[in-house]
Order: sequence, then structure tokens, then C-alpha cells
Amino acid sequence: MDWLIELPTPLMIGTIVIVEVGIIALVLFALQKFGVNISGGLPKTAWLQGLKNAFFTMLIMGAVIGGIAIIPIFGFGQSIKNGFIISFGAIWAAIYVWLIFTWISRGKKSGRMLLHVISLPNRWLFLVFGIISIIAGFGGFWDFVWENTEYSWLISIAVGLSAGTYFILMYFSHIRIHENGILAYVDLIKWSKIESFSWISDNKKVHTLKIRVKGNVPSFLRNGAIPVPIEKKEQMESILAQYLPEGALLQNRA
Repeated sequence: MDWLIELPTPLMIGTIVIVEVGIIALVLFALQKFGVNISGGLPKTAWLQGLKNAFFTMLIMGAVIGGIAIIPIFGFGQSIKNGFIISFGAIWAAIYVWLIFTWISRGKKSGRMLLHVISLPNRWLFLVFGIISIIAGFGGFWDFVWENTEYSWLISIAVGLSAGTYFILMYFSHIRIHENGILAYVDLIKWSKIESFSWISDNKKVHTLKIRVKGNVPSFLRNGAIPVPIEKKEQMESILAQYLPEGALLQNRA
């Protein structure tokens, strides 16, 4: 891995991302060839909205990481590579703490469950990724950044455990409707935060509930999509009618 570390930081990051995307694409292609339904039966609208949200999240994260990296680079004389690594580590630590806190407190915040909508599609993949991440962490795989330093193995364990914990928590995640809002895997979308919603039917088994939350950011950053099995749509509509104002329904296309 020495050749990778010696590359300029942008090229190193780009190489890592390309390799990871290639590996994921190869795994998904192989699974599809073996008859595994990668989409998990979800409608196209839900998948596309998820991809859009992931894309914009990555752009924002990249900008934030770059902004924070300026502090260690110019303030403490760190190299550009170490500056970006420190910045990413700080952000990941904050996200991980938020994830654990949210997971622990979500029961009290959500209130009584009204309807279990759907589990994470192909969630067994997250369990596999979680186990692999933890094993790789203890094996020292994640120490390539500060390889052969005094704390490299500890860093590898910390990265592996945190990534593995994230994947395993996602394995146990669901979309559920509660008294206080919609629990989308980990995060609770409170009823008061929902600005509008609409139904889209582009799948014979699962509808898509598109949601727009309130906020001061552009509307394309406030959209979400929730898959709802056809047999649970009537219950979902009844709950939405009870907790959301009538004007929140933009358009019923189901």
C-alpha cells in the first residue's frame, strides 16, 4: 500500500473511491447473476430519490471536509493529506456519536409504534459488511493511513468497530410509523417537520410516499421517499390523515 500513500491526496482519494465503487459494482453484479434481487423489490422512485440524496450528501460532506481540513493544514502545519484525514476523522466521529445517541434515544422520542412499514431491503448485506469491517479492523487493514506507526493498529480497530457498528445498526433498522412521526431507519421525522407529501405508484407491490420536510435549504435537499407495501397503504393514509393537515397532500397519483 506504500504506492497509494505516496500519491497526491486528491489522486489517492480518487483512487480509493474508484476501487471501492468498482468492488461494490462487481459484488452487486455477481449477486444479481446468482438471482439475488438487488433492489429488494423497492420501486424505482424510491431508489432514485435515495441516490439523489446520497449524491448531494456526498457533495456537502466533501465541501465540509475540505473546509475543516484548512484548520490543521494552515493552523498546525499538517500536510494536506493529514489535514484531510484529520478532518474526515473528526466528522466521522461526530456522525458516529450522533448515530449511537439517536439509536439509544429513539424509543422515547418516537412514542408508541402505530405501523411497521418495511425493513431495510437486502439488510443481510449490511450485516455481512459489518462483520467484515470489524474483522478487517482487528486485522489491521484500516491502518494504511498511518501504517507502521505506534497507534496504527488501534486506529484500525477504531475505524473497523465504528464502521461495523454502523452497518449492524442499519441491519436492525426499519421504517415505522410512530405517534410522534415517521422513524426512517434511524432518524425520526417529526410530524411537525413534514411540509407536504404525495403518493407515486410505479411498482405493483410497493408504492412510494414522497415527503418534503420544512427548512430553509433548497427544496431538492428536503425531499425523501419512503417505500410502502400496497397492503399497508390504506393504513398509512389513515395515519397521515390523522396527524397531518389536509393541505399537506400535494397530489395522489396512486
